[in-house]
Amino acid sequence: MDSVVSEETTELEDYQAWVAETTSFTGDNQAHLVWSCMGLGSEAGEVQGEIEKILRKKEPVSSRHAKLVDELGDVIWYAASVANALGVSLDEVIELNITKINKRVYRENTQQA
Repeated sequence: MDSVVSEETTELEDYQAWVAETTSFTGDNQAHLVWSCMGLGSEAGEVQGEIEKILRKKEPVSSRHAKLVDELGDVIWYAASVANALGVSLDEVIELNITKINKRVYRENTQQA
């Protein structure tokens, strides 16, 4: 399978298949899940590190914008890898998240009224 993602092909299923093709990890599914979760945490930490530098150095976000976007891409790559290890599509993850957040936001807004 040769599903290189291009600018014209950005659908989540294509991206998730590409992530599976570009992973360098070899091992059973549980080990893949652990490895993917560790990578996800590591990359999220790199995003946090960039924000820490912005705050500590009192820099504008624009000074680290490109690095933040780069690291965010790595977060998304590992999130797709976690989904692959769990055998779930990113589409399903997103739909479930939308439902959860909508319930939380609209229930809280209703209770405040």
